[in-house]
Amino acid sequence: MIVKRPSRFVKKRRRTLPGRGQKGYVLIEVLVSIAIFGVISVGFLSALVAGYHGVIVAHDVTMAESLTRTTFENVRDAGYPVVSYQLTQSRYDIIVTAENISDLDTYAVVNGPSDFQKITVTIRDHGTGKIILDSWTTKVR
Repeated sequence: MIVKRPSRFVKKRRRTLPGRGQKGYVLIEVLVSIAIFGVISVGFLSALVAGYHGVIVAHDVTMAESLTRTTFENVRDAGYPVVSYQLTQSRYDIIVTAENISDLDTYAVVNGPSDFQKITVTIRDHGTGKIILDSWTTKVR
């Protein structure tokens, strides 16, 4: 048996628009999400910049070590005495300084010829003038 209810007992549903009753909440949610995204982006970008600077420094140090090794090999193969000189290769200045040493224990530098020389190789950035690597060795007559 089917019982029909009169229409007065059937509650009609009202159609409401989505988001109605939440005025302003969507704007606040969007602003909060943009703020969170901004904080995360700043952290990520600062990490990228720090990594990029690390790569540049590592490249400069590697190039300076390679140039220093090459220069020490050239000094070793050169005759005695070595004279001071400076040259520019790529974006690096290579400065070779030769000092005559009279006694290895005290490193008293003399002007005249001696049997020992202290050879200093300095690698400097050509653009900024910043010293990247400073090394020295000795050469015997």
